[in-house]
Amino acid sequence: MRYVYPTMLILSIISNIILVLILSRNFKYQKHEITSMILIDTIGILIGGLLYTKIFSGNIGFSSLGGVIGGLILLFIYAIISKKDYKYILILFIPSLPLMYAIGKIGCFVAGCCYGIPYDGLLHITYNNSIVAPSHINLFPVQITETIVFFMIFIYIINKYIKQNKCIKLVMQEIMICSIAKFILDFLRYEHINKIITTNQIMCIILFVIAIIYLIKLNIVVKNKKNS
Repeated sequence: MRYVYPTMLILSIISNIILVLILSRNFKYQKHEITSMILIDTIGILIGGLLYTKIFSGNIGFSSLGGVIGGLILLFIYAIISKKDYKYILILFIPSLPLMYAIGKIGCFVAGCCYGIPYDGLLHITYNNSIVAPSHINLFPVQITETIVFFMIFIYIINKYIKQNKCIKLVMQEIMICSIAKFILDFLRYEHINKIITTNQIMCIILFVIAIIYLIKLNIVVKNKKNS
């Protein structure tokens, strides 16, 4: 069972690589550019996930949200250095995020990390051998709930993506949807007990605001072009 968490983490990264390779067929990047971006994104995910947990909790672990932020930051740095349009990099890499998160949460569920609030209702879970989750306490299955929700988001986004190829507006909408879902689901985590708001929720608000500001600016640009 202890190998399930790292296995699901690896599978989530592999799913990201596969989807990026598939979607990249519609872009004009060279093979070495795609390889470089995938490598940089993966490094950012791993470093960001580890640093986020260490900085905000003081523990050794991996944060999916930190991984997202780490990947986006390194890809942004790559875009500046290589003089690539960051917009198209986002369009290429963002669609896989909910799928990666959904897969990763299966590992969390098995390992017992990111466990839910005490809950005696239908489909509650109880850990007896987890080194992370409390033993013999009925908990809400928040990890599996997150897996289901984010997999549904992925299906919705990828379906829209096929119809709206290379649409930055859709990417920003995806960030907003994921931020809202993560913000709400965080209330069901044990970590939220006795807290008004968590670090994860603050980060979700920041990502949501960035996305909505971008959309507002995008709409202004579109309107100006129509009026000119």
